[in-house]
Amino acid sequence: MTVDEQPTPGEPKTDMVPVPLAESDPGHDLAISVTNEGMLVDGHPDVVERYINKIKEAAGQLVDVANVSKGALGNAAAAAVGAAAMFAQHGQFVQLSARSMEAIRAGNLMPGDPGFYRMTTVDNAGQFLQQLQWRQVSLGPTEMVSVQMIAVQMALKMAIAEVNDSISRVEGKVESILKLVEANRIGDVKGHHATVERMARNLDNNGALPATDWQSIAALGPDLIVTVERLRAHALRTLDDFDTSRPVQERAEILRQAVEENRLGETLNLLVVAEESLNNWQRLRLARVQDVEPEHREQVVADAFDLLATQVAEDGKLYARAAEVLESYRRTNRIDGFRYWSVRDVAKHSKQLQDDLDAFARARRHQIAQWQDLNTPSVRDAAGHVLAVAGDYAGRALNAASERIASVTSLLPEEGHAKGKETVRRTKRFPRFQRGEDQS
Repeated sequence: MTVDEQPTPGEPKTDMVPVPLAESDPGHDLAISVTNEGMLVDGHPDVVERYINKIKEAAGQLVDVANVSKGALGNAAAAAVGAAAMFAQHGQFVQLSARSMEAIRAGNLMPGDPGFYRMTTVDNAGQFLQQLQWRQVSLGPTEMVSVQMIAVQMALKMAIAEVNDSISRVEGKVESILKLVEANRIGDVKGHHATVERMARNLDNNGALPATDWQSIAALGPDLIVTVERLRAHALRTLDDFDTSRPVQERAEILRQAVEENRLGETLNLLVVAEESLNNWQRLRLARVQDVEPEHREQVVADAFDLLATQVAEDGKLYARAAEVLESYRRTNRIDGFRYWSVRDVAKHSKQLQDDLDAFARARRHQIAQWQDLNTPSVRDAAGHVLAVAGDYAGRALNAASERIASVTSLLPEEGHAKGKETVRRTKRFPRFQRGEDQS
């Protein structure tokens, strides 16, 4: 019975599992499993490539793709059947942000709901269809959990990018940062990262996690969660000190404190390192459950998906808040040009924080903010602004005075009226300053 056929009356109902693509139509069909973090894709390499290119066009290249690794399969690879076996052999995981998914769904390039689908992407002539055709396929509970296991492993693996850059930025500063965030009892975050990263790499290479390895890091997960939360909370507390109503000299000092004392940039980088460690620990936990407690796979997969989604959402809010605060805080007025050193410090420290935020966005795969060009006012700008303001006030005063004289002289005899008009005429000949320029 094919996936489109329904059982006849009296016939036992079976799960509608697709036949392997190689036996159906390898040149036209794709199999995809959609999750909230991305999707698994399998099919003929040429069709997969064309489909992913379409996705990248719609999402503005905010898409990352990786082959399914042995670590995403664990010991399930040998026993996998149906859809799970298909992805195990030559599947690819396409990681998508929430914004990417909106763009792709708007372009009708993927189904709207999570699930497993068969998709037709090209017609008989080999042309890519403008309107893709897909149908949802029912999977049995065991097979569905196997597919979800692959997807969550890949999502955890790809959640952090450029972690080595973050490690280099916190070199020699980890202990002081942990002390700031009151997490110094947690231990060596950098050392923990090296340990679980090595184990995750071995899992990817060998598809297995020795019991001894798991026992050595089993208790590390809760500590990593505490570290992540405290680092993020410290960053948010630092941002709360930013008050855009303060004068430029006070803003320069607050920026300096954020950079040099509260170590905001290093905090964000260490947050990336801790989250990478937590994600790798989750991958090892999933592999352990797959090996020795397969009856708990569904629960652990759901927990991992939930934790991953929470971290992505919280980091997104932190980045948006920091970008908004910094963009408004670094702006200066022309009158600030008299505070040369303060203006210089605002420019210097805000540029450093901007670079740190951009690095954080790249590591967390967020879209980088479009920063406005920063114009630092000079003393000449400030002086010109003062002259312009003074000239404007002087001009208004002279105009008001001439109007009062004219109103008074209108009540005088003819001779007095003539003298009043002459006074008004002379008054209007006084020089006025407009916009810092001397004009007659």
